[in-house]
Amino acid sequence: MACLSPADYQQLVDYCRDVDLVVFDSAYSPEDYPKYKGWGHSTVEDGLRLRKDSGCKKMLFSHFSQEYSDEEITSWQQYFDGDYYILARDGMEIEI
Repeated sequence: MACLSPADYQQLVDYCRDVDLVVFDSAYSPEDYPKYKGWGHSTVEDGLRLRKDSGCKKMLFSHFSQEYSDEEITSWQQYFDGDYYILARDGMEIEI
């Protein structure tokens, strides 16, 4: 999301405001993102910021890079500051 202008980011925040669930592309870890900047993907940190700014009730992180193992992706929970966040997994179903 670093590639978004402030106005475009605000439009995204407004679009997600108070929704029940946002499915968010979090392809790369914050540490690895600089290598892929400009590829059109985001990080967990970007999603955390969007959730806080928009007030969405839940955020489902998905579309992880194939470079990461399940254990590495699970370790991203260290960034979570509440039960607002879900890591997608194969076969997962979400009831809305």
